[in-house]
Order: sequence, then structure tokens, then C-alpha cells
Amino acid sequence: MPLSHLHKSNPLMHLMDTVRQALRLFGILISFSIMPKYKLVFFTPRASTQTILQHLFSRFPNHVGRIGAYGGCAFVTPGTGA
Repeated sequence: MPLSHLHKSNPLMHLMDTVRQALRLFGILISFSIMPKYKLVFFTPRASTQTILQHLFSRFPNHVGRIGAYGGCAFVTPGTGA
């Protein structure tokens, strides 16, 4: 469900909705988890992971994957669905 009704009051909601729509192009549906410093959690086929991360890092360089002076940060772990 688009979060467009929250865009004007919350730039994070706009970012999350934009990311959701971009990943939908890869056929990936995602769910967001918001924590105090914001955490983006998504599940993707292993072969698509780096492509998606690079897209997010380049599209949102000041918001996604940034920890202090470091950019392109992500925690990635393989898994299987149950």
C-alpha cells in the first residue's frame, strides 16, 4: 500500500515508498522495519542482492547504507524461506 499520504509530513515515508516501488521492478515485495536510526529489511534472491544494494546506495547516497563517514554499508546474510 503506498504511503503517499505521509510524504509531506515525513520524508522517511517518502523514501520507504520509493524504495518499495523500485524493488517491485525486480519482482521483490518488501516490508520495512523502523527503529530509532531506521533499518531497512528486505528479502531478495541471492543473485539480485548486490544489484539492489548498489541501486539503493546510488539513488539515496545520504540515507541508505550510511553509517557516520562510511557509505555503502549493509549487513547481508543468506537464508532460506520456511
